Amino acid sequence: MHRRWRTRLTALLVAAATSLCIAPSASAEVAATATNTVCALSPDKQGVYRWNGSGTTWTKVGGPANWLYGGGYGLFATSPHGSGIFRYLNSPNSWQHVGGPGRTWAVTNNSLYGLAPNGDAVYRWNDSGTAWTKVGGPASWLYGGGLALFATAPDGRAIFGYDRPNNAWVHVGGPGSEWAVTDTAIFGLSPNKQGVFRWNGSGTAWTQIGGPADQIVPCP
Repeated sequence: MHRRWRTRLTALLVAAATSLCIAPSASAEVAATATNTVCALSPDKQGVYRWNGSGTTWTKVGGPANWLYGGGYGLFATSPHGSGIFRYLNSPNSWQHVGGPGRTWAVTNNSLYGLAPNGDAVYRWNDSGTAWTKVGGPASWLYGGGLALFATAPDGRAIFGYDRPNNAWVHVGGPGSEWAVTDTAIFGLSPNKQGVFRWNGSGTAWTQIGGPADQIVPCP
């Protein structure tokens, strides 16, 4: 998998995600999932920090990095030098090179997924070394969470859920301007950002749960 890294995010929130937060005028991207603490990338991208769980004490666990991806499966960071994506081994400054490059990445409760630089294929890390398995074709972007992995079509007009046991992709809806995956559901923001919707869990039926919003993200 090959890519040049995106560089706009300065911090990634990793927290319990069983509901949805709507940001009418948000200016920064955050992503949440089911873990028990939060990790952040410093503004100068020179350090990755993990909150110690109380007060304002943080421990530096790595860095520099370009982007963080976190979820139930673990914490991952992309290299600022284009050398790939790394997995945090739960000990400060201990990271494992697992692959890369790629256009984007997504973490579920049991896997790390990556999108090829040109968007022509979706891959799943094989859990060891730097070997990956192709699990899907062309996509625009990946969205991961406790529920599952989701991918938008290259034209952005549809979103598909990955059925890992059957190695199949299921059309669940679309189009949308943004998507948010929690432990139990996937939510979408309409193309004109005038409504927030929740997938009903089967087929392509969705229920509107809110009005206009600028951004949606998972949150505790």
